[in-house]
Amino acid sequence: VYTMYLSVSEVKNDGSSIKAIENEKGCEVVIKRNAPPTPVISVESEAVNVHYPDETLSDSLNQPDIKALYKREYKAVMDNRPDTNIYKPYTTPFTSDDMVVTALYTDMAGNIATASKRIYKSGSDGGEGSIATDGNTATIDESRPANTYYIGTRRDKQTGINSNMLKFLN
Repeated sequence: VYTMYLSVSEVKNDGSSIKAIENEKGCEVVIKRNAPPTPVISVESEAVNVHYPDETLSDSLNQPDIKALYKREYKAVMDNRPDTNIYKPYTTPFTSDDMVVTALYTDMAGNIATASKRIYKSGSDGGEGSIATDGNTATIDESRPANTYYIGTRRDKQTGINSNMLKFLN
């Protein structure tokens, strides 16, 4: 988290300037490089629920106006139904079936956390095991494919954001 201090001057046509604001705290800039918390998929009373946890990086990222920028998506691919392989916005729990549920949690910077879980029509998640062999365990994947930041600037792919973190302000 970087605190940005602003100095504002009015520049006239003849080149002279008048300082209006000097070293005023303007805002805080967050350069977020890590994935959001991993979604938690659970089954209760034959309903599949996806919980998207709060950020642990900074409490300011959990404010309602910031959280509104996060994307919460899921897909529930039912057995023998390839047409169900479509991501949808997650808003409420949905009915369980013989399916594999994948939840995506994307922050405003484009960082993604993914979780998958095998669910059965009975509403159970089958206990412990490997999703590849037993078809019933959550797998978790966190990735960092983003190259845009929520302030709408792109980082230089050759030198990266670490070469000059605030160069985009110039």
